[in-house]
Amino acid sequence: MILAKMRYKGITFEHNPESLRVQDKAKVKEDNILFGEPEITRVGRKCRTVTGKGQFAGENCIRAYADLLRLQMEGGSGILSLPDIKPFFAYFTKLELSCDPTPELVEYCFEFCEDTTDSDSGNTPYYHKVMMGENLWDVSYMYSVDIDTLVRLNPDIRFINESLQDKSVRIC
Repeated sequence: MILAKMRYKGITFEHNPESLRVQDKAKVKEDNILFGEPEITRVGRKCRTVTGKGQFAGENCIRAYADLLRLQMEGGSGILSLPDIKPFFAYFTKLELSCDPTPELVEYCFEFCEDTTDSDSGNTPYYHKVMMGENLWDVSYMYSVDIDTLVRLNPDIRFINESLQDKSVRIC
């Protein structure tokens, strides 16, 4: 099976990380009841975190890492698209070298943390600027978003196979 590539702020990771971990946790409150078991109540959820490891190989590996570092240092929230997971807004919170780089190999670890600023409203749309030759199927693949979802979010697009050059497609 070929997975869609990981994307962040419109930048595609040409090689998916070799390991990827997505962690969702609930926020809970523990009430101690006199002479009884503590009662645990769910009061929301903590931000989703995504961690992983990857590597760049070849003569441009150090430049590729420097580009990733610039993206991380840029700050701010952006859309994170992972294989088989609905895209969400996240901060690129951590990037570190996991070994001494060589001219041919750089190994790195990373972390993203979900931006929960608008998570309750869910009203923050994200759009993809379509390039020449792309259609709705291409956008669906790039962002791991179901084609039916894209059709529902973009009622002005009548045919999923039509070229959408210079249009903006709502992703979420």
